[in-house]
Amino acid sequence: MRAAAAHWIDSNLSAGTRLAAGLLLAASLVAQEDLLLRGAQALAFASLAWLVQPRLRLRRTIVFLAATVAFNLLTPAGRVLLQIGGVVVTEGALMVGAGKAASLGGLLFLSRLMVDPRLRLPGTAGALVSSTMTFLARLMEERVRFRLRSPVRSLDQTLLAAGSAPHEAVRVRRAGSTTMMGRVCAVAVLVLCGCAVVWGRLRG
Repeated sequence: MRAAAAHWIDSNLSAGTRLAAGLLLAASLVAQEDLLLRGAQALAFASLAWLVQPRLRLRRTIVFLAATVAFNLLTPAGRVLLQIGGVVVTEGALMVGAGKAASLGGLLFLSRLMVDPRLRLPGTAGALVSSTMTFLARLMEERVRFRLRSPVRSLDQTLLAAGSAPHEAVRVRRAGSTTMMGRVCAVAVLVLCGCAVVWGRLRG
């Protein structure tokens, strides 16, 4: 099923179309004011990315997003919900942390879904973007064990492992073409996310 989904996207969406759609979807995620709708968008992007990217490390991403929420709890704001030891969990800090985690997670999964390795951007800026995406892909694929007792050291080991990974030979492939079915599906997803943004603003 995952291989079929990846093959369908590669066959029906060109690299340029995927990038343009990804940028518009990222804008809709950032513009979303309703936390529940933003979380739903992030979960939808995560599900699609999991289908397309068989080597996606969900566990590491979940730990990263949970740490994002936890760090925001260190700045109390609003009504106190509960207290765990010396840590006070407030409603405002929890909502801010959850919003940031949804945004970061959604953008991360969206980048894995919409950034096609077939894409080749011209010029120095294009080479820099390609190098950045390659490094991000290695960073998500490296199996470095994260230790809560030494988070800084674990992060350093992960970055060093991704930076020192051997350069893989990149096979030059055509960027592909966008079929009518691909256009219809891309427009449908964009319209759906746009309606969600409008609905979130109306509810707010």
